[in-house]
Amino acid sequence: MPHSTRTEMNGSSTSDFDDAPKHYTSSKTSNGTKGFTEPIYSPEGVKEAPFYSGRGRALRVVCIGAGAAGIYLGIKLPRSFRDGAVDLQIYEKNPKFSGCWYENTYPGCACDIPSQVYSYSFAPNPDWSHFYSSSAEIQAYFEGVAIRYGVPKYVKLEHKVVSAIWNEQLGQWALKIERLEDGAVIEDFADVLVNASGILNAWKWPDIAGLHSFKGPLLHSAKWDHSVEFDKTTTVGVIGNGSSAIQIVPKLVPLVKKLDTFIRTKTWIALPFTSGKVASAAVSKDATLDPTAALVDPQTSNPAYTDAERKRFRDDPAYLARYRWEIEHENNARFTLTTRKDSEGAMAAIPKLAAIMKARLARKPELADLLIPDWHVGCRRLTPGVGYLEALCEDNVSVVTSSIQRVVAEGIITADGVLHPLDVLVCATGFDVSTRPHFDVVGRDGYVFTHEWAKSPKGYLTLAMSNMPNYFLFNGPNAPVANGSLIPAMEAEGDYIIKMVDKLLREDIRSVCVKKEAEQAFVDYTDAWMPRTIWKSGCRSWYKGGTVDGRVSGVWPGSILHFMALLKNPRFEDYTYTYLNDQSPFAFLGNGYTLADVDPEADKASYLHGAGIAV
Repeated sequence: MPHSTRTEMNGSSTSDFDDAPKHYTSSKTSNGTKGFTEPIYSPEGVKEAPFYSGRGRALRVVCIGAGAAGIYLGIKLPRSFRDGAVDLQIYEKNPKFSGCWYENTYPGCACDIPSQVYSYSFAPNPDWSHFYSSSAEIQAYFEGVAIRYGVPKYVKLEHKVVSAIWNEQLGQWALKIERLEDGAVIEDFADVLVNASGILNAWKWPDIAGLHSFKGPLLHSAKWDHSVEFDKTTTVGVIGNGSSAIQIVPKLVPLVKKLDTFIRTKTWIALPFTSGKVASAAVSKDATLDPTAALVDPQTSNPAYTDAERKRFRDDPAYLARYRWEIEHENNARFTLTTRKDSEGAMAAIPKLAAIMKARLARKPELADLLIPDWHVGCRRLTPGVGYLEALCEDNVSVVTSSIQRVVAEGIITADGVLHPLDVLVCATGFDVSTRPHFDVVGRDGYVFTHEWAKSPKGYLTLAMSNMPNYFLFNGPNAPVANGSLIPAMEAEGDYIIKMVDKLLREDIRSVCVKKEAEQAFVDYTDAWMPRTIWKSGCRSWYKGGTVDGRVSGVWPGSILHFMALLKNPRFEDYTYTYLNDQSPFAFLGNGYTLADVDPEADKASYLHGAGIAV
């Protein structure tokens, strides 16, 4: 049974296991890297050490990225093993924690998942300011949790991994890392390499002719230049109508003389997942929470928590836990009701949301035909568009649907031949969401999977892939990014990775790699399941690599509960293994004793504690 750790609310932890080793030693290998000493064997080939003593071995785990996923690993991994069993190092390219929430600072940037559930399960925050929180507040939350749980000691900030090459003989990854403060390249190694760099971590300029010939400030939503000022003399263009643009436009419209928004495709604008009842319920002990209600009024659809509400959350942890549960429960319940194309909920959502969008566009009814799609609600990622449709109806806003032909020094020329003069151009065009790592990586036998992933990324259960030994990733292909809150999913992925690390340690495994046939079987299942869903209903989406009818590689084939249930018990049979002892995979059994056997003070009947079966 792998080690499990119960993390208490105050940051302490208690371990459920007693057979793990207390101390490990390490040495220098012939190539100068830190590794493990050779175990001692008897003439008969018996390893002279108790079962799972870990004698001589310290497993080095390197994690790339200190966003939400990397922070979770930094909290949970060290608490899952006795001191010295795992040597953890986290490299983060940014000067602060929190990944995309540090990088994205554009006006209006916020999470489209309610704050109380966009939090770790073990670290609730009673002091969120709003139902939906800003990027700055989310960044502060994750960094605060990291500090509280002691993660910084494992992290090197402003260190960017530039290459990772698998060494079959050593069973290790050879790494090169650029130290950004001076450009120096340092070398490291990893027995296990974890890619937690995330999906939204590599922004890109749109492929538009002449883009960089524009003479005014050219901004990207993911690299916002806060030195650029907007006032009533400014004409600004915004390219895109995805999640970033939907948040940026309402913030810029009141500031500028004129705003032209260039829209390539229609999109559904979601109702905010909240109502005034949600926040106000927190001050009434017996109130019934209703997180499924939604308001159309942009001024009240993201309510601020009052001082009384936050005090109640702080003083009554049980109430806060129930409040969080209500939100998460209702959020997860929606998946079953609306994901199948032919479901009653999915069919009803189309006319219902269309009517609401038309009502919000009443000042410019002609926009309805330009914006409201004919494909299913949720085919593209839904964003609670607080104030977006209302902003499009303002007198100083023009919605441009003619395609962009090219950018010139003065502005944008569209396919209808019109020049749109601009002072500032904003590209709210998103990220490279192919999930390809943005460093050179070479797996077993020279395998470079990034070539295959350029068209359609594929993997095993979103966190492993064939020909990539001892390599795991958070939120790879078919991650549950549209299936519910991503934080509990990342926790499940982290726990899975920890179980794989435990197996490596426990059974003296040198390398573990998912079988090609297991990977392909999962891909085949996913492709067979997807056509019934809203994601295959005719929209152009990054879930399908920016295509209309391509393979769905951006979402999980099931609910968030489905995903978490599967990862709870790894299918170890889907992997191949190499062992430290090439002669016997059972050498890890050692000399026939456990640590409890050889420790005079150890409990030799611990299995009786808590024994019993309910009648």
